[in-house]
Amino acid sequence: MEISAEQHKRMAEVMRERAMSLPEGSLEQKRWLMCAQMAEVLARKAEIHDQPNTDASSAAA
Repeated sequence: MEISAEQHKRMAEVMRERAMSLPEGSLEQKRWLMCAQMAEVLARKAEIHDQPNTDASSAAA
């Protein structure tokens, strides 16, 4: 099962909210922020994957 870009974005949002509820600069806060960044990266990857192929991209493949 693939997770959509929107789902990854929502996960990143929730993770950031969780991080902001933790003590500033704490290790746990940094972990949650790192996880949120990874979810954002995965969202961008999912967006790219969902784009239709163009002539240039299919020629490179």
